[in-house]
Amino acid sequence: MLTEKGSAFLLKVDGASGIWSGRSVQIAIWVGADWRYARPTEGMRARLRASESDLVHISGNWISAPAIADPTGGPTVDAEARIAIKRLLHHFWSLGHVTR
Repeated sequence: MLTEKGSAFLLKVDGASGIWSGRSVQIAIWVGADWRYARPTEGMRARLRASESDLVHISGNWISAPAIADPTGGPTVDAEARIAIKRLLHHFWSLGHVTR
């Protein structure tokens, strides 16, 4: 496996195999010469580059943040309300609570 130094992987909940056997649920981090392992803590966040999605570790599970789109449409356009909603959404995106 060719891995860049600093790369990290979330290991499967059950059945991690090979070099990761016995390390289920942990985070594997390549440090250049070998792997280091960390156990996720409650509320820990992870960004998955491949899918551009965010996960939060809650009650022993990695949970995807719900996707929320920008406000659009509707019979009445309220510019101030949309600006306020967009600011809230951007704040939650920056914290990893929701994804686009």
